[in-house]
Amino acid sequence: MSFDSSLYGLNNKGTESKSIIIARVTRIILDRIDINDPKNKDFAELGEWGGIGCINFSILYSDKDSTNDKYSNLIAKPLFSNIKQYPLIGEIVQIFTGPSDGLNERKSKQDYYYTTPFNTWNSVHHNAFPDIKEYAEFVLDNKVKYDQVSIGNTQGANSQPEDFPLGKTFKEKDNIKDLLPFEGDVIIEGRWGQSIRFSSTIPGKERTNIWSSNGNAGDPIIIIRNNQGVQQVKEGYVPTVEDINNDGSSVYLTYNQSINIQDLNQFPLDTFGVKLKLTADKVIQPQLPPKSYSTTSPRDQDIKELDQSKNSDNTSNE
Repeated sequence: MSFDSSLYGLNNKGTESKSIIIARVTRIILDRIDINDPKNKDFAELGEWGGIGCINFSILYSDKDSTNDKYSNLIAKPLFSNIKQYPLIGEIVQIFTGPSDGLNERKSKQDYYYTTPFNTWNSVHHNAFPDIKEYAEFVLDNKVKYDQVSIGNTQGANSQPEDFPLGKTFKEKDNIKDLLPFEGDVIIEGRWGQSIRFSSTIPGKERTNIWSSNGNAGDPIIIIRNNQGVQQVKEGYVPTVEDINNDGSSVYLTYNQSINIQDLNQFPLDTFGVKLKLTADKVIQPQLPPKSYSTTSPRDQDIKELDQSKNSDNTSNE
């Protein structure tokens, strides 16, 4: 890992100031396998498995030429080891210095570290902000390929304009929505419509969400959702709210709330060997008894057998 203190400016005393660098991600290592490069030179260059999550970056707001070889191969590690939110190509991050694994060799030994991407577009899907020069070159090159198709030269050309690459496999979707927050919420969201919401019953929001029609203000609820359902409002920038009857799959951990399921056929319980039917008075009745599963853990079973053995020994001694 290369560290260059000259990237940092001078403070008013004329000495180097360890300020934060604002940088754009140009490359990231996530696996040793690369569909475009079977040997994956990037993987080897950035430390193999020890380099997972490491990025190359170009510097913003600097008089340093980031295309210069001296600065184009700089490497930064992810700051956190237990929470992973890796950036896409073109997303902007903060870079700062921290201790290196060579700290025992030299106290001044340091590496670069990066934080999670800036929320440039206020979007959970991506916040890439490509370099204008690179983007212009990409658009021009892509236009040439597209024009070739229009005149009948399809060899080696795409039939549709391409999106600016944000990674090697990442394909942008324009309909991925953020979740609409409510007061007191803690929300974790993925890039593709997955989420975990720690929320509560909120009086007055009965028509906005599906969990506030019953219960008391502040009753807790946890909602885990995978894949947002079909949206009435198509624009991706308009936020959405979970809907158990519309989303791909959901887990609702409730406390005093009532969640209205409109069609039970969407929620088969075949996994548990149970078939349900809705009676005329809307009471759910099982048509087949559920399968019986043991609730005794192996350890509990061992203790039970040991107790039985002791009781048997005591009886024989008497």
